[in-house]
Amino acid sequence: MSENTMSDGAIRKNDRRPSLVARFWRWEASGITVALIALMVVLSLAADNFFSSYNMSVVARQAAFVGLVALGQTLVLLVGGIDLSVGAAAGLSAIVGAMMLNMLGVHPYLVIPLTMLFGLSLGFINGFFVAGLRLNPFIVTLATWEIFAGMTMVLTKGYPIRPLGEQFGFFGKGEILGVPVPVLIFLFAGVVLIWMLTQTRFGRNIFAVGGNREAAVLVGIRVKLDEFLVFGLAGMFAALAGILFASRMDAGQPS
Repeated sequence: MSENTMSDGAIRKNDRRPSLVARFWRWEASGITVALIALMVVLSLAADNFFSSYNMSVVARQAAFVGLVALGQTLVLLVGGIDLSVGAAAGLSAIVGAMMLNMLGVHPYLVIPLTMLFGLSLGFINGFFVAGLRLNPFIVTLATWEIFAGMTMVLTKGYPIRPLGEQFGFFGKGEILGVPVPVLIFLFAGVVLIWMLTQTRFGRNIFAVGGNREAAVLVGIRVKLDEFLVFGLAGMFAALAGILFASRMDAGQPS
């Protein structure tokens, strides 16, 4: 009887869920989270205005540009690839968008979607070589990085393209209810991306391809097409980040 009671007690003890603290330390990102919090504490002690609304707005605005690029890179990493060209793609897309606005007179509200389509085409170039020809993504995107950066210098001859106009500047410098517009765009894009990854077949296919490419092929997933689309989306997100940054700087920067 006592043995049964002891065993039942041991089972109940083992069935207890780990504490919140224990689960946090098991989280793979716990270390970097603690380091980030510690860094923020140190910076707040070193600068009295670190947590001011103005400084937080500036930091969030700048982080939004990088965050948009990271959203596209996330998709590439999920399929087991890598894209080194996103920085150059963002720069080239920003220059093309600035030229449409400054030289061709395209309406400011059309520049962003047209630039995103241009970035999509740049990403499809990577996708063609990586998914279609099965070349190493590291080598391919390193090469396209050089090509995109070179095209940027050829188009600009090393000089920025400005001005882009006050109306267009709203996308990079404006605020809605006190929140920077780039931050709102980043949050919206992030929500859409999460929905796509969790609620659509395409999103589930991305995880399947990255988890086991051979198994994905065997179950009928169009691996090459999905990988091709992923690189295109990465280019599109990079282009969005680039043109928003150009809006903030009121210029298409050659570097």
